[in-house]
Amino acid sequence: MVCRKRRAFTLVELLVVIAIIGILVGLLLPAVQAAREAARRMQCSNNLKQLSLSLLNYESTFNKLPYGGRPGGYNGGWGTSFYIRLLPYIEQSAIANQYPWVERNSVYYTDTQGRNEGYTAGNAYLRGTAPSTLNLLNLTIPAFKCPSSPLPDFNTGNNAVQQTSYAGIAGAVEASPGYNPTRQGICCSCCTGAGAGNTLGINQGFASWSGMLIPNACVKLSECTDGTSNTMVLGEQSNWLVDAAGVNQNGSPSWPHGFPMGAGNTVVRSAIGGATTDRYFNLTSVRYGIGNKNYELPGVAANHGSNNPLISAHTGGIMAGFTDGSVRFLTNSMELATLKYMSDRDDGQVYTIPD
Repeated sequence: MVCRKRRAFTLVELLVVIAIIGILVGLLLPAVQAAREAARRMQCSNNLKQLSLSLLNYESTFNKLPYGGRPGGYNGGWGTSFYIRLLPYIEQSAIANQYPWVERNSVYYTDTQGRNEGYTAGNAYLRGTAPSTLNLLNLTIPAFKCPSSPLPDFNTGNNAVQQTSYAGIAGAVEASPGYNPTRQGICCSCCTGAGAGNTLGINQGFASWSGMLIPNACVKLSECTDGTSNTMVLGEQSNWLVDAAGVNQNGSPSWPHGFPMGAGNTVVRSAIGGATTDRYFNLTSVRYGIGNKNYELPGVAANHGSNNPLISAHTGGIMAGFTDGSVRFLTNSMELATLKYMSDRDDGQVYTIPD
């Protein structure tokens, strides 16, 4: 019998093999990350599709879209956002059926009754406080969150109600090259001394009611004379804003109070330049271009900027929902005038973005 000596790998050969494997992994990693981001972007698109269709289902029931943000009637209270009225249409009837349609005076409210819904006492009614048994603290609804968003799901403490990644489009504001606003008022008086960005934002914002989801009113599809396929109704606000010191600031449309937050009880719509004195949440009036992350701009502030820009963690742009239920990707390079015209429902300027 002949004994044959086995030949092992030399150290050099082993190092070469390891180096080749490392190179292959390095080549594969970007592809894997790109595939994951593509999947996240698809899920974000599906979220907006679900929300856009739920708006149409709501409209089929009530012959109008919901209030973008409803003011509370008494005691400096806050009403609810459009998200609350969409809950039954996104398979969240259990929450909708428990929602406390009362304010501190306990007046019942529905879409056709009364004027007194509330979000008062530091979100107390959303924490299981009587007369409500509903507790939304730390509860997540997947359709409200873009999976690519780096923003936290919750604020801390008593405000730990889920933030959303998608803002209702209240319209566009401020004259800019190629665009003149049709309906805007001055906004908003709140929260001085809360940081440089907030200080700049105080009373330097504008609020619009030329879009499809507006404060303290319902819009009918028949009012969308520019065409439902050409008019945005939802857009992403799902990434950090950045202040002058380079510090990240939360860019969610519902920060810090969460998706149920609507408008304050002194919201007033008036002529261009008139007063709109209270804040609203979960809405934005388009003033700046897509992807603008500058927290120091007028009307962009923490609690809460009426003109916070449309931004996302997706490369190159945002996902947006349109009034016909379609969802499209809008790039950071889109002209500001085009974006603003897409935000208004009846300006007579029609811009079509391919699906």
